[in-house]
Amino acid sequence: RKQFGRPIATQPLVASMLARMVVNTEAARALLYRTYGLLDRNLARERALERDDLSPVERTELQQDLERDAVRVRLLTPLCKYYATEVCTEVTRDALQVFGGIGFTMDSDVGKYHADSLIMTIYEGTSEIQASFALKEIGKGALKVVFDVVRGELAEMQNDPSRAGLAKRVVEMTQRVDQAAAALFGDLGYALLRAKLLAEMVIDCAAATELLHQAGADPSRLALAEAFVTRHALECEHKFRRIHENAEGRVELEARVLATFRP
Repeated sequence: RKQFGRPIATQPLVASMLARMVVNTEAARALLYRTYGLLDRNLARERALERDDLSPVERTELQQDLERDAVRVRLLTPLCKYYATEVCTEVTRDALQVFGGIGFTMDSDVGKYHADSLIMTIYEGTSEIQASFALKEIGKGALKVVFDVVRGELAEMQNDPSRAGLAKRVVEMTQRVDQAAAALFGDLGYALLRAKLLAEMVIDCAAATELLHQAGADPSRLALAEAFVTRHALECEHKFRRIHENAEGRVELEARVLATFRP
């Protein structure tokens, strides 16, 4: 498409939209790859534990690694479903904007993609259910297990000048998540109200770490990681402030708002 005599992809607002679509799609893939990697390793460990040629020390180490990564998978799995489906809806909606009026019609592929995307956040557990699953795992201690690994990886990145600054920002994001979780778990009702915000903060940290990890293997992906971290570090701070500053009486306020419009 062209507007004002030039391709719309060269317009700053559209170019920014397209870049965001790419970054968020790659972030969803990164989170999925990390989770699939854990599942694959645990399947291999289960097979290894069935053998008779392991020493007691090897067997103990394998069992410990299996149990640790099983905890990580239980937290990351609902986060994958939550984030990938939300990104799917967001990206296809932005694609409608790019295509303009023709994109809205069912004669176009992009219109069909967006229509199909709307069910993604609903079936096999809505986004709200996935966030509540994640909250349950966080309450059982899974967040510490996930973040111990994440922080270890980020610490190793301090030796790489191209990633060190971004890794430091992600560490700061993990600290905000810890603070937010501490504020939430003093009030279960408020924790459930803010489950999606906390889930999104954890997603930001895990996806950012994986993107930076990929950039270490392939420097051409550093721009993706930088774009994701710089945007989501600010969003993480905003979500933390929403959780921390609105805690007092928020559940009651929501109830009063609903009561105002109840027949």
